Amino acid sequence: MNRFFLLLFGAVSLVAHAQVPEVISNAPCVNIAANSVQNDVVVRLILPPLSELNVQIENIQLTNSSGEILPYFNGQNWADSSEIYVRFDTLVNEETIFFLNAPGYNHSNEPLDVFDFFDSFDSPSLDETLWSSSSQNGASFNLSNGELIMNVTQTDNYCSIYSNETFNLDQNWAILLQSRTEDNRGHVCMALGSGYDDERLNNGGSNQLNGYGLGEGHNDDWIALLRSDGNEFVTEYFGEDLTYSLLHASWTDNTFNILEFGELASTLEVDADEKPSGTYPFFIWLNGWDSNNRTLWLDFVAIYHAAEAFTQVTLPGCMDSEACNYNALAECEGEACDYTCCPGPGCCSVGMFWDYELEQCMNYETCQEDLDGDGVIGINDLMELLSSFGTMCEEPETVEFTCGDPMNYHGYDYATVQIGEQCWFAENLRGESYSDGEAIPTDLSDSEWAGTAEGAVSVYDGDMANLSAYGRLYNWYAVEDSRGLCPSGWHIPSDGEFIMLELELGMSEDETNGLGWRGTNQGIQLKSNFGWWAGGNGDDSIGFTALPGGNRLPSGGYNAALTDGNWWTSSSSESQDGQRMERNLDYNRDNIARGNQPSNFGFSVRCIKD
Repeated sequence: MNRFFLLLFGAVSLVAHAQVPEVISNAPCVNIAANSVQNDVVVRLILPPLSELNVQIENIQLTNSSGEILPYFNGQNWADSSEIYVRFDTLVNEETIFFLNAPGYNHSNEPLDVFDFFDSFDSPSLDETLWSSSSQNGASFNLSNGELIMNVTQTDNYCSIYSNETFNLDQNWAILLQSRTEDNRGHVCMALGSGYDDERLNNGGSNQLNGYGLGEGHNDDWIALLRSDGNEFVTEYFGEDLTYSLLHASWTDNTFNILEFGELASTLEVDADEKPSGTYPFFIWLNGWDSNNRTLWLDFVAIYHAAEAFTQVTLPGCMDSEACNYNALAECEGEACDYTCCPGPGCCSVGMFWDYELEQCMNYETCQEDLDGDGVIGINDLMELLSSFGTMCEEPETVEFTCGDPMNYHGYDYATVQIGEQCWFAENLRGESYSDGEAIPTDLSDSEWAGTAEGAVSVYDGDMANLSAYGRLYNWYAVEDSRGLCPSGWHIPSDGEFIMLELELGMSEDETNGLGWRGTNQGIQLKSNFGWWAGGNGDDSIGFTALPGGNRLPSGGYNAALTDGNWWTSSSSESQDGQRMERNLDYNRDNIARGNQPSNFGFSVRCIKD
């Protein structure tokens, strides 16, 4: 056999025995929703601990919906969660991340594959391809044991390093760094912005900052700070004596967030025109005070272009209630469903299913003629039917409804909950017809939605997966239609009935009649304990289970899934002609908003018993 055929045979053998990557059965389900297509962005994910996936961590491969392998950086691992950063060359409006077990993949965990700018300060001297520096007498910096050490010994003198690369602040840049400081007098500023190469007396450091980042004052009082175009600073203190900290600074819409060791430490909410703009480097600036030493140690710094998107991490598992390993908490398919157990589905023949309450096989309703329950319609079933020929049928027993029982409406069982003297649907309405069975117009284009003055209904973003989670979105023309959205004996709650609910939850009577955000923790009580963006879940203490279903805008576009939930009342506004009353919950707030909105918004709907 010649050398060519030996080589060819060896190549075919390697392909034949290569292990194909497989989806990790107990890996979390990660869905990403973005308002627009974005290029060269990074998504930060908080997941259950990667160590629980029962695979070698270096063999975990991430892919997108198209099967493309995604670079990722495995950041911090805590007792109950892991942090990873995933880079997308192109992030489409809707994306799913799959976790694969790929033996031989050997994930390198290289930060430069993910972050736009990164330095671990492992070199013996400052990397001049990344940084420039500026300092005065009595100020210095050096690198030792994988740390950048900056020191100032004279009052008002400063030391600064700043990146050669600059960043357009109109984009969504995030800062990740790990540092420690000496508990002594002086100032620290670590930011994207101006003020990086001037002494303090000439408005250096945070005195000159146009940008955003982190600072520290004389007494280790850490501060989030930002300023735009020389306006007044927007600041918030978030800790003292943070001598060793892992800090993360990023934007969510118009809110600047600081995380310390993965926990939210500070939020600065500004108007859109207050967000800093311009193109600046990232800098680290330090000065001394009162002739004291001021020292900063920095382990690493990373800058990345953060995706403007919402992520939803859910639990995988078998979602078929008839399977042996059915997981009622699962929100996406994970572990393969098993039907072989007996007692259980494995006992049942064709045409039957296992009833877990009765612990026996039962006929499907499609096989009602199988009277003897053997799974087959045969002569015995005919004989049994003839034996009862001419027998009078008894009237079916009427079961009285009790709040807390499921309410079947248009073929779907809605959960119900008693709250004070009111009985509510415990989930959003999902029907696409009025109570008399007449269809509500659906599948409207953006222009059709914007132009209609009749009832209309929609699923968020047209994705039927959102129907299961959030129900449907209705305009107010459907709410006021005389045919009704709710079943007989039920109705859409009025503004007054929502106020009764809020009083039951402990809101003061004076606050209930106000507009805007009112109350204290009433929103926490209403919100579900899962599904809200950035850990903004509630405790669902009363079983209302409010989910962030977003809304459909009067223009026809979709908005705010995962961050907001809006619910219509049946009441018109008393202060705004042509507008209707609604309620709003937000991931970043504990209370409840009462507002007026135009009729062609699409909001969620709840029913309340007459």
